[in-house]
Amino acid sequence: MASSRLVVDAIQRRCADIEPRFDSYRNELLTAVVEILSRERGHRVSPTNVQQKVQDHIEVLGDRIWRRAAQAL
Repeated sequence: MASSRLVVDAIQRRCADIEPRFDSYRNELLTAVVEILSRERGHRVSPTNVQQKVQDHIEVLGDRIWRRAAQAL
């Protein structure tokens, strides 16, 4: 559990350094990364097609970022 917290803390620091493209951009990015890490952890316990699930998640996030960034212009 402590190592998971260290990973999340490191990701939070890196997300804070990213230039936001819209309001709540950093929070959405952090949430997406944490969800992907959770899927990866679950994959170790119960093997599934994690690669496809992660790819689907990234595509949804990319679409959301593109739409929100376009709205911010």
